[in-house]
Amino acid sequence: MERYLRNLYNIYTAGAGIHPTETLPVSLDVGTDNPELRQDDLYLGYRQPRLRGPDYDSLVEEFVQAVMARFPRALLQWEDFKKGTAFRLLERYRRVLPSFNDDIQGTAAVTLAGILAACRVTGVPLPRQRVLILGAGAAGIGIAGLLRDTLARQGLVGDELRAAFVLLDSEGLLVDDREILVAAAVHAPGIHGGPGRPGIAAGACRGLDRRILLAHGGQRGGRQHDRFIGRRGFRVRQQAGAMARDEARVELRGAQGSD
Repeated sequence: MERYLRNLYNIYTAGAGIHPTETLPVSLDVGTDNPELRQDDLYLGYRQPRLRGPDYDSLVEEFVQAVMARFPRALLQWEDFKKGTAFRLLERYRRVLPSFNDDIQGTAAVTLAGILAACRVTGVPLPRQRVLILGAGAAGIGIAGLLRDTLARQGLVGDELRAAFVLLDSEGLLVDDREILVAAAVHAPGIHGGPGRPGIAAGACRGLDRRILLAHGGQRGGRQHDRFIGRRGFRVRQQAGAMARDEARVELRGAQGSD
């Protein structure tokens, strides 16, 4: 964690000229559901079951109010929150104080930059691309949301916009009633799954003619990985990228992402 935080400081310093002393890492200890940890004499955390619901929201609200009172000009970066919680907190506080979720917004910005660069290399403009996003957590939905907005600004509408990308997670193709899409609806309205049912076989997506594969599910070797990381079904000089932060979970290696 310390190394990870140092990397964040480096980004703020190199990208925005913010001195590391002007940053403050905060971890909200909301308890643990691991009884062994709660009984461990060396455990330094909050020795209670994990907070959820109104109690959790109350703690976050108290923290945000304290930040605003002590640092009224602060930017609050939300980091590593669980799927639905990440969207909910970002939507709730983005108009209360400057808020940024790196998992949702930062990953999406970097990914879109890579896609646009790849489009220049291949000579195929973005509106003609078709994207398969493998991994539908906060990052995957964030990527889909920014990609949708960019495609809309470039002229895609209606069914063409809906058909431009699909999302796949460990349970299969996302359809409109999947929980993650419902949770993300406020932050990323217009993100849709596909027709069908949860758990639909990944092989059914082969006919969707995807030209770009974004793999960031962090589940190397899973059933979706086996069907999609291989080059079957992708055009020559396809664009493929692995997004997992942990090297052990990287879905794509070496020649798998090249021609």
